[in-house]
Amino acid sequence: MIEGNLSPRLEPLVSVTVRNNLGSAVTAEAVVDTGFNDYFTVSAEMVATLNLEPVSSTLIELADGSVRETNYYPLYIEWMGVERFILAQDSDGPPLLGMMLLLNYELCITVRYDGPVTIKPAP
Repeated sequence: MIEGNLSPRLEPLVSVTVRNNLGSAVTAEAVVDTGFNDYFTVSAEMVATLNLEPVSSTLIELADGSVRETNYYPLYIEWMGVERFILAQDSDGPPLLGMMLLLNYELCITVRYDGPVTIKPAP
C-alpha cells in the first residue's frame, strides 16, 4: 500500500522514488492527478538530478486546451514494493502520478485537510 495525505491546497500527495538506469534515485512528493491519463511526470529538477535523456517527444493537449510538446524519459518507479519501468513526461509543475499507474488499484482520499490518501491493489 502507498500512503500519503491531502495537502492544504487539497491536492492528494504521495511520496514516490524514481531512479535512472544507472541507479541514481530521487524521492519526491507527487500529486495524484486523476485527470492525467499517462503514468508520471518529472520536473526539470528531476531530469537534471537523474541526468535523464529523452527517448521521444510528442504534442499533447492540456486541460486548458493549449498544445505543447512533451519529452518522454525512461525511468524506474518504486510501485508497491516493486520497481516498474515507465516512460515519464516532462512537466513545468510538480511530479504528477497519473491514471495509468493507478490502473487496477484502488485510490481512497479522505477529503479534509491532511486527510489520508491510500493506494492499494483493487479487490
